[in-house]
Amino acid sequence: MNSYTIVVAVANPNTVDRLMHTACLIATQFAGRIMVTTVVSPTQPVSPSGDAPANRISQADQLLQQALDYAKMQEVACESTISLARQIHEGIVEVASAQQAHLVVVGFSQHDQLTWQPDNFDRIIDAIAAHSPCHLLVANFRNGEKFERVLVPIASQFNLDLTKDIVIALHYQGSATVDFVHFAASEEQVEHITEELAQWLDTAGVADCGTVRVQVNPKPAQAIVQASQDYDAVIVGTPPLHTLRRRLFGSIAEQVANDAACTTYLVRRGNAL
Repeated sequence: MNSYTIVVAVANPNTVDRLMHTACLIATQFAGRIMVTTVVSPTQPVSPSGDAPANRISQADQLLQQALDYAKMQEVACESTISLARQIHEGIVEVASAQQAHLVVVGFSQHDQLTWQPDNFDRIIDAIAAHSPCHLLVANFRNGEKFERVLVPIASQFNLDLTKDIVIALHYQGSATVDFVHFAASEEQVEHITEELAQWLDTAGVADCGTVRVQVNPKPAQAIVQASQDYDAVIVGTPPLHTLRRRLFGSIAEQVANDAACTTYLVRRGNAL
């Protein structure tokens, strides 16, 4: 499969449209396709509404149909599959591998809160991040699908490499104005880093997507969280580490996702890339 393929994992009807909106913007920009999936697991606990396991296939069908309807409305090629797996992450990773996906898109939590059922949900995100064969985008939604202003903190070149696809999609398909920002440790670094960032943006083909600035701040996570009040979304690229969850995404990225006032996208490099 050579087309730009995005696997969208859905689990909650309240976030299906939001996840599909993001995926559709990217798929439209890169003439790609979407494979939407939901995992039915025999080990999955009974839902808060008390639904029995026998109803899960029917619920899965409804989730997938909602996603398919959204993709059709956006005129994006989309297929769906129910993944049967004992572990949620195994089903998602299996679909991504079979589809030779470029990107997996998942929600940060089923209730749009980072702290919902941490012992269960964090373990799932952990496992997806550790085993994903492609890039992973984890969305923590705080508002709607408006992307007029997007903040992209840049810590190093890998950060820009990982986030450029969604930056391009949000700018050209979502009409977003993007502010690239780097937080330097001292005034002496500002001029050099500003020139370096401008070169990166030009090389990556995103120079026309927005503006770049360098600010001096020894606490970048706090600075990003404070700045997020003026934006619709923050995109944070994270390093390809292979340790515990607090290192999988990095302390700055997770603090931003937890505390930012707007929607946060965490983007992590796939293990096979």
